Amino acid sequence: MKKNILRKLIYLNIILLVLLGAYKLFLVLHEPDFQNRNYKNIEVLDQKQGEDQFSFVVLGSVENTISIFKKRIINMVNKEESVAFAIAPGNAVLDGAEEKYRILNNLLNRLDMPTFVGFGDHELTDGGTKRYYDHFGPYYYAFAYSNSYFIFVDTTGVTYSKMQKEWIKEELQKADSYTNVFVFVNNALHGDKMDNVIQDKDFGSYLEESFAAHQVDYVFYNGEKITSEEAENGITYCSNGNAGISSFNENTGVLYHYFLVKVNGDQIQTESVDEVTKASNGLLQRAGNCAMIIESVIYFHFINFILILLATLLLALFFYKRISKDVDYYRSFEHEILPQEQDKKLNIAMFTNNYLPYIGGVPISVDLLAKSLRKRGHSVKVFAPQYPGTESDELVYRCKGIPCPPAEKFKLVVPNIFAWGIKKEFDRNAFDIVHVHHPFWMGAKGMRLARKSGKPVVLTYHTRFEMYADNLPAFRLIFKNVISHKLIKNFGQKCKGIIAPTITASEYLENVGVSRKKLVMPTGIDFKRYEIIEPLQIQEIKNTYAPNGEILLCSVARLSVEKNIDFMIHSLAYVKEHTDQRFTCMLIGTGTEQEHIEQLIQELGLEREVRLTGMIQPEDIPAYYLASDFFVFSSKSETQGMVLLEAMAGKCPVVAINASGVDDVIQDEFNGFKTQEEEVVWAEKVIELLENRELRVQMAENAFHYSEDFSMDRLAEEVEQFYKKIIAYN
Repeated sequence: MKKNILRKLIYLNIILLVLLGAYKLFLVLHEPDFQNRNYKNIEVLDQKQGEDQFSFVVLGSVENTISIFKKRIINMVNKEESVAFAIAPGNAVLDGAEEKYRILNNLLNRLDMPTFVGFGDHELTDGGTKRYYDHFGPYYYAFAYSNSYFIFVDTTGVTYSKMQKEWIKEELQKADSYTNVFVFVNNALHGDKMDNVIQDKDFGSYLEESFAAHQVDYVFYNGEKITSEEAENGITYCSNGNAGISSFNENTGVLYHYFLVKVNGDQIQTESVDEVTKASNGLLQRAGNCAMIIESVIYFHFINFILILLATLLLALFFYKRISKDVDYYRSFEHEILPQEQDKKLNIAMFTNNYLPYIGGVPISVDLLAKSLRKRGHSVKVFAPQYPGTESDELVYRCKGIPCPPAEKFKLVVPNIFAWGIKKEFDRNAFDIVHVHHPFWMGAKGMRLARKSGKPVVLTYHTRFEMYADNLPAFRLIFKNVISHKLIKNFGQKCKGIIAPTITASEYLENVGVSRKKLVMPTGIDFKRYEIIEPLQIQEIKNTYAPNGEILLCSVARLSVEKNIDFMIHSLAYVKEHTDQRFTCMLIGTGTEQEHIEQLIQELGLEREVRLTGMIQPEDIPAYYLASDFFVFSSKSETQGMVLLEAMAGKCPVVAINASGVDDVIQDEFNGFKTQEEEVVWAEKVIELLENRELRVQMAENAFHYSEDFSMDRLAEEVEQFYKKIIAYN
């Protein structure tokens, strides 16, 4: 089956499922309701009380009689002359489900006369007791018509028999003043061999004695599969037979019944009207019965049946799509970059949830990569949020949004991804590839636009989202252990390529199931930012934070929970207590935890040793690295430790907790130390660098030379080649 045809079938199936589901909901909410039907019919009879001569119909068990009751019995009853009303003593529904009652109501509306429904065993199943009461009224009731009295008794056991006995006594006393008395029950009052005998034997005996004492004329019940009459103690007991459930007889075929009762004064004549369907043999007839039941079930559950059918078909189509799709788990050797494509200049779209002037690792990374690619002659358009004081230009399309807390100089902005201008700007440019920096929001927007235009998508995995679970108001555990990883896997599998900043990050992506082509590459360093720093700027920083020759430490991080700043502050308190070497640690950054961190510094008496600088512009941060003796870090949520490489480019060895993004960057005892998350262990390494100048100087040189391998210009060339391979493979 062709892919486009399969896709159309799946979409059509989904549309039909939605439409039918909506229609079913419409029926439930808007289909005309019916209540107290029996009592409303009594009111109708009260208004047209007839003469002493009239007829009424007693239907057999209706149950699942769509094909027979709807198509045959109803037509036959409507043709009877002078019929005042019809009675179904019980078992009028297949079961007590709401839809069965509604279908019964629709069927009864086809009769040209009022129809009274008694309470039977089938009416109370499937929670139908309350539904019967709502739709038809009480389980036992009585009414008079002309010279006759009609009494409906509940023999199912739902009604407390003692309470009903008092009511029956009163009703029979009323009936004594009428010429004829008819009683309708669901169960036969006696008979061991009958299918439907009353369970409460005492109540059954009471009814028989009471009916005999008050000279009841007829008792109709749903007792057998064929109609029958039996006189006892002056009372005629009539089994209603079936108005739909077939009763096969080898001689006569299949019988469907109702009683036609003619009343003329005190004369009562009953006639069993049989609808006969001949059959050549029992086997064929039983097959016909099965077909009738299937037809009835489909009728009762028609919408459900179609919904199930469509859902099954949809699953089959999805399964077929899955098994019919060719899968090759080996690397393709056919899609190589053609010689003429080697020097092609690319038109690249980048989508990011945050960007400069908002300060953070991702905005800086996106900006550096975009600038480096432009230096190589490529066109890069960044789709990013609009911050106060920023506007769209040829390089950046700014998406308006809603500012969100925390309140900083540049608030975090949620861009309006539904704005028509994003698509318009995207379509205006003939992009060759789309590079997204988040697996949601702006990243998802970029993915949708790229897929519609048939362009490949590359994702850079910047952030360990599971480490941000504590920022959520609820569902932290499931987000940390399930949702965050599913998000990366599902989005990553839609991309054509993934850029992982470290080997550790690449291994993580493999572990969660992202099997797309990967490039392991950190963000890279723009060394020109360091070369333009003036010595005077470096000296000013030292004069401000280390005026008395203190050894100057530096840390750059957003002041938030996931950056683990509390660990660093407590560890530096240990350092202060266990060394005589004076030091100052510049903590660069702002964030939601700033007030808490300031209080913690005061509580530990570190006002001189730990100084918060606030927000520093990205272009000025290299000066702080160059002014520092070494760099300290406590975050465990990094994917690449970009800030560590930047610090090394400023000739800073690093002391950090060993975690993702750290393990790949720090070579222990060469360009820094990576330790366990233990305050004493971490602090001892800081003390070692404080007190060992020779080691500090040597590690600083090692760190700088190590960082030279991560030049942004060189890494941008690798990204360019990766783009071209992805485009060739697409």
